[in-house]
Amino acid sequence: MRKKVQQDHDKWLVSMGVKLGKPKQPKQGIYDIPDYKKDLRTLPPLSNNVDNGYAKKANTYSGSDNLIVGQAYNKGNYVVLSKAEAADPATGKRR
Repeated sequence: MRKKVQQDHDKWLVSMGVKLGKPKQPKQGIYDIPDYKKDLRTLPPLSNNVDNGYAKKANTYSGSDNLIVGQAYNKGNYVVLSKAEAADPATGKRR
């Protein structure tokens, strides 16, 4: 029973264009392996500084004193506002 099922499956594979048989073996000795050895004199000098790699450096802002961080709209995200915008009584309120 199992042989017949396998034969039917193979017949279907051939009808779909699959070539059955042993897979082709690559020819021996025709592939060149590149030489990855490097001469130490050609490499750039190495650094002894090792960072964490995960720690993010804090952002610094060295801008104007006329800017502040606040809400421009009710229940909105914090944004950078000018002092004139922040002094407006409608800023951050429902309209």
